Amino acid sequence: METGFFCRSPYNVTSICNRRYATIVDHDERTHMPKNWWERVKFPRNYGKTLETIDSIWQVKLDLYWPKLLQHKEKNRLTKMTQLRMRKLALRTREKQWSWI
Repeated sequence: METGFFCRSPYNVTSICNRRYATIVDHDERTHMPKNWWERVKFPRNYGKTLETIDSIWQVKLDLYWPKLLQHKEKNRLTKMTQLRMRKLALRTREKQWSWI
């Protein structure tokens, strides 16, 4: 049985140490010359349209070189970020309940 090293980079989706980094992040990148390293795509605010946009990008540009598992992990990360955002919005709009001691 062969063991490998796990990557701790936040941009790595599969946690396997290699050079395949295609990820969804919710903040600006701080890399040297990001215009050459990253391609920024503005996603629609609708969750379904965003998934369609990700599918179209994968079909046109990345489908030949990247495994399907990476595409699945990307969608899972987007779903997780969307669910967190919805929870924050629900907590923000909920009225605060005061209890007097």
